[in-house]
Amino acid sequence: PVSSIDAQNIPTGRFKPLVSLKKHRWLASFIIIAVTALGFPIAFSVGKTVYTTTTVVLVSPRFVQNLDTEKGMDLSRDQYQLYVKQQEHMITRLDILQEALQRPEVKSNWLRPGETEADGLNRLGRAISKNNDRGSPFINITLTSSKGDGLDVVLNGIVQVYLKKSQEESLYSSNERI
Repeated sequence: PVSSIDAQNIPTGRFKPLVSLKKHRWLASFIIIAVTALGFPIAFSVGKTVYTTTTVVLVSPRFVQNLDTEKGMDLSRDQYQLYVKQQEHMITRLDILQEALQRPEVKSNWLRPGETEADGLNRLGRAISKNNDRGSPFINITLTSSKGDGLDVVLNGIVQVYLKKSQEESLYSSNERI
């Protein structure tokens, strides 16, 4: 007859963490205390708060009708993808960011005390990220900062300037588009 103690010691090839922890209580408690003692200070010194705000812009594949033509202009798939990429790159163009930073509500919420406009403009360009999944008509625009107050105002100001500029400029021979 096999006793219950011998049955626990029969190798089965499986890892049994609870049995190991019961056998080596002091080692397990030392590891838990060491990880906790080292983990909390490291987590507090390395971790920092980051705020993000995101907006989504729809790039219409169809241009609106105007009085010169009777029908709207449709783009082929390749032309449309190129058009979306152009719009995506236009968001972070220097002239658009400069015009957005000239708006009082954007300037007051973005510039740090004592920061020059040029430094604020460089920081703004680095803080914006844009993403478009291939085949999608949507451009995701995200603004990231260590200060959360007014971040939405800054992003809305950039998007408003972008929309105004994109309607003014002529791409694919169309002056009127959504």
